[in-house]
Amino acid sequence: RYVFRGDLKKGKYFLIPFSTGCRFQKRDSEPSGETKLVRKKDDNYLLSKAFKEALHEIFDVCDLDGNGLLSRAEFTWFNQRTSGEDVGDVEWGVVEENVNMQDGELTKKGFIELNQMEADDNEGDVEDLWVTLNFMGYNKLLELDEACPFTLEVYVKEGEGKLTVTGLGCGEEVLQDALTSSTIDKVHFLGLQEST
Repeated sequence: RYVFRGDLKKGKYFLIPFSTGCRFQKRDSEPSGETKLVRKKDDNYLLSKAFKEALHEIFDVCDLDGNGLLSRAEFTWFNQRTSGEDVGDVEWGVVEENVNMQDGELTKKGFIELNQMEADDNEGDVEDLWVTLNFMGYNKLLELDEACPFTLEVYVKEGEGKLTVTGLGCGEEVLQDALTSSTIDKVHFLGLQEST
Protein backbone atom coordinates (compact mmCIF):
# COMPACT_ATOMS: atom_id res chain seq x y z
CA ARG A 1 0.00 0.00 0.00
CA TYR A 2 1.35 3.39 -0.97
CA VAL A 3 0.24 6.59 0.75
CA PHE A 4 1.16 10.14 -0.15
CA ARG A 5 0.49 12.74 2.48
CA GLY A 6 1.26 16.33 1.74
CA ASP A 7 -0.08 19.78 1.16
CA LEU A 8 -1.22 20.58 -2.34
CA LYS A 9 -2.67 23.85 -3.53
CA LYS A 10 -6.26 23.91 -4.63
CA GLY A 11 -6.41 22.78 -8.23
CA LYS A 12 -6.68 19.97 -10.68
CA TYR A 13 -4.20 17.10 -10.54
CA PHE A 14 -3.66 14.03 -12.69
CA LEU A 15 -2.99 10.83 -10.77
CA ILE A 16 -1.33 8.17 -12.88
CA PRO A 17 -1.08 4.67 -11.38
CA PHE A 18 2.31 3.24 -12.29
CA SER A 19 3.55 -0.31 -11.74
CA THR A 20 7.30 0.37 -12.11
CA GLY A 21 7.40 -1.87 -15.15
CA CYS A 22 6.06 -5.03 -13.50
CA ARG A 23 4.01 -6.98 -16.01
CA PHE A 24 1.90 -10.08 -15.95
CA GLN A 25 3.01 -12.96 -18.06
CA LYS A 26 0.38 -14.61 -20.21
CA ARG A 27 -0.59 -17.86 -18.56
CA ASP A 28 0.96 -20.82 -20.34
CA SER A 29 -2.00 -23.09 -19.72
CA GLU A 30 -5.25 -23.26 -17.84
CA PRO A 31 -5.39 -25.16 -14.54
CA SER A 32 -6.46 -28.79 -14.87
CA GLY A 33 -9.76 -28.24 -13.04
CA GLU A 34 -12.66 -25.95 -13.85
CA THR A 35 -15.00 -24.18 -11.45
CA LYS A 36 -18.67 -24.71 -12.20
CA LEU A 37 -20.34 -21.50 -13.27
CA VAL A 38 -23.89 -22.76 -13.74
CA ARG A 39 -25.92 -25.69 -12.46
CA LYS A 40 -29.29 -26.88 -13.63
CA LYS A 41 -32.12 -27.26 -11.14
CA ASP A 42 -35.38 -28.51 -12.60
CA ASP A 43 -35.79 -26.37 -15.75
CA ASN A 44 -33.75 -23.45 -14.40
CA TYR A 45 -30.08 -22.56 -14.69
CA LEU A 46 -28.57 -21.17 -11.51
CA LEU A 47 -25.31 -19.26 -11.22
CA SER A 48 -22.88 -20.89 -8.79
CA LYS A 49 -21.82 -19.13 -5.61
CA ALA A 50 -18.19 -18.97 -6.81
CA PHE A 51 -19.27 -17.39 -10.11
CA LYS A 52 -21.42 -14.81 -8.32
CA GLU A 53 -18.44 -13.92 -6.10
CA ALA A 54 -16.27 -13.38 -9.19
CA LEU A 55 -19.02 -11.22 -10.72
CA HIS A 56 -19.10 -9.12 -7.53
CA GLU A 57 -15.33 -8.59 -7.86
CA ILE A 58 -15.70 -7.66 -11.54
CA PHE A 59 -18.49 -5.23 -10.72
CA ASP A 60 -16.30 -3.53 -8.10
CA VAL A 61 -13.41 -3.24 -10.59
CA CYS A 62 -15.72 -1.64 -13.18
CA ASP A 63 -17.24 0.77 -10.64
CA LEU A 64 -14.64 3.41 -11.42
CA ASP A 65 -16.21 6.18 -9.35
CA GLY A 66 -16.82 3.90 -6.35
CA ASN A 67 -20.50 4.77 -5.92
CA GLY A 68 -21.69 1.13 -5.82
CA LEU A 69 -23.36 1.41 -9.25
CA LEU A 70 -22.27 1.12 -12.88
CA SER A 71 -23.01 4.12 -15.05
CA ARG A 72 -23.52 3.60 -18.74
CA ALA A 73 -19.91 4.71 -19.33
CA GLU A 74 -18.60 2.20 -16.77
CA PHE A 75 -20.73 -0.59 -18.22
CA THR A 76 -19.51 0.36 -21.70
CA TRP A 77 -15.91 0.06 -20.47
CA PHE A 78 -16.71 -3.43 -19.15
CA ASN A 79 -18.35 -4.36 -22.45
CA GLN A 80 -15.44 -3.00 -24.50
CA ARG A 81 -13.01 -4.95 -22.34
CA THR A 82 -14.90 -8.25 -22.64
CA SER A 83 -16.40 -8.09 -26.14
CA GLY A 84 -14.73 -5.17 -27.90
CA GLU A 85 -18.11 -3.50 -28.47
CA ASP A 86 -19.65 -0.24 -27.29
CA VAL A 87 -23.02 -0.23 -25.56
CA GLY A 88 -25.43 1.55 -27.90
CA ASP A 89 -28.78 3.11 -27.05
CA VAL A 90 -30.67 -0.08 -27.95
CA GLU A 91 -28.43 -2.28 -25.78
CA TRP A 92 -28.57 0.12 -22.85
CA GLY A 93 -32.37 0.25 -23.24
CA VAL A 94 -32.49 -3.55 -22.91
CA VAL A 95 -30.43 -3.29 -19.71
CA GLU A 96 -32.72 -0.59 -18.28
CA GLU A 97 -35.87 -2.57 -19.08
CA ASN A 98 -34.76 -5.95 -17.76
CA VAL A 99 -32.56 -5.62 -14.69
CA ASN A 100 -32.29 -3.79 -11.39
CA MET A 101 -31.29 -0.13 -11.80
CA GLN A 102 -30.96 2.80 -9.43
CA ASP A 103 -30.94 6.42 -10.58
CA GLY A 104 -30.29 5.29 -14.16
CA GLU A 105 -27.29 3.17 -13.18
CA LEU A 106 -26.82 -0.59 -12.97
CA THR A 107 -26.85 -2.12 -9.49
CA LYS A 108 -24.73 -5.10 -8.45
CA LYS A 109 -27.94 -7.14 -8.35
CA GLY A 110 -28.72 -6.01 -11.90
CA PHE A 111 -25.22 -7.00 -13.03
CA ILE A 112 -25.80 -10.50 -11.64
CA GLU A 113 -29.22 -10.57 -13.35
CA LEU A 114 -27.58 -9.78 -16.72
CA ASN A 115 -25.28 -12.77 -16.33
CA GLN A 116 -28.24 -14.90 -15.25
CA MET A 117 -30.06 -13.83 -18.44
CA GLU A 118 -27.02 -14.86 -20.49
CA ALA A 119 -26.92 -18.28 -18.80
CA ASP A 120 -30.66 -18.73 -19.46
CA ASP A 121 -30.42 -17.56 -23.08
CA ASN A 122 -27.56 -20.00 -23.72
CA GLU A 123 -29.41 -22.83 -21.94
CA GLY A 124 -26.58 -23.33 -19.47
CA ASP A 125 -23.76 -23.21 -22.03
CA VAL A 126 -20.94 -21.37 -20.25
CA GLU A 127 -18.57 -20.70 -23.16
CA ASP A 128 -19.51 -16.99 -23.42
CA LEU A 129 -19.35 -16.60 -19.64
CA TRP A 130 -15.80 -17.99 -19.66
CA VAL A 131 -14.83 -15.53 -22.42
CA THR A 132 -15.96 -12.66 -20.17
CA LEU A 133 -14.11 -14.06 -17.17
CA ASN A 134 -10.95 -14.64 -19.18
CA PHE A 135 -10.91 -11.09 -20.54
CA MET A 136 -11.25 -9.82 -16.96
CA GLY A 137 -8.17 -11.84 -15.93
CA TYR A 138 -9.69 -14.99 -14.39
CA ASN A 139 -8.54 -18.54 -15.05
CA LYS A 140 -10.73 -21.69 -15.03
CA LEU A 141 -10.45 -21.94 -11.22
CA LEU A 142 -11.80 -18.37 -10.97
CA GLU A 143 -8.43 -17.15 -9.77
CA LEU A 144 -7.52 -13.62 -10.81
CA ASP A 145 -4.09 -14.31 -12.31
CA GLU A 146 -3.92 -11.86 -15.25
CA ALA A 147 -5.12 -8.64 -13.64
CA CYS A 148 -4.32 -6.60 -10.54
CA PRO A 149 -7.17 -4.35 -9.40
CA PHE A 150 -6.35 -1.38 -7.19
CA THR A 151 -8.20 1.36 -5.37
CA LEU A 152 -7.32 5.02 -5.54
CA GLU A 153 -8.65 7.20 -2.73
CA VAL A 154 -8.30 10.92 -2.11
CA TYR A 155 -8.93 12.61 1.22
CA VAL A 156 -9.07 16.35 1.74
CA LYS A 157 -9.05 18.34 4.96
CA GLU A 158 -11.41 21.06 3.72
CA GLY A 159 -13.91 20.99 0.89
CA GLU A 160 -14.63 17.99 -1.25
CA GLY A 161 -12.14 15.97 -3.27
CA LYS A 162 -13.38 14.50 -6.51
CA LEU A 163 -11.84 11.79 -8.67
CA THR A 164 -12.75 11.57 -12.33
CA VAL A 165 -11.51 8.86 -14.65
CA THR A 166 -10.15 10.61 -17.72
CA GLY A 167 -9.03 7.55 -19.59
CA LEU A 168 -8.29 3.87 -19.40
CA GLY A 169 -5.31 2.17 -20.89
CA CYS A 170 -1.61 2.01 -20.44
CA GLY A 171 -1.18 5.81 -20.56
CA GLU A 172 2.43 5.57 -21.72
CA GLU A 173 2.45 9.01 -23.36
CA VAL A 174 0.96 10.77 -20.32
CA LEU A 175 3.35 8.92 -18.01
CA GLN A 176 6.35 9.80 -20.18
CA ASP A 177 5.35 13.49 -20.19
CA ALA A 178 4.91 13.45 -16.39
CA LEU A 179 8.29 11.79 -15.80
CA THR A 180 10.05 14.18 -18.18
CA SER A 181 8.44 17.22 -16.56
CA SER A 182 9.30 15.95 -13.07
CA THR A 183 12.92 15.33 -14.03
CA ILE A 184 13.29 18.80 -15.57
CA ASP A 185 11.72 20.39 -12.47
CA LYS A 186 14.18 18.52 -10.22
CA VAL A 187 17.13 19.64 -12.36
CA HIS A 188 16.02 23.28 -12.05
CA PHE A 189 15.35 22.89 -8.33
CA LEU A 190 18.82 21.47 -7.69
CA GLY A 191 20.46 24.15 -9.83
CA LEU A 192 21.85 21.63 -12.26
CA GLN A 193 20.61 23.31 -15.41
CA GLU A 194 23.14 23.91 -18.13
CA SER A 195 25.01 27.14 -17.86
CA THR A 196 25.14 29.21 -21.02
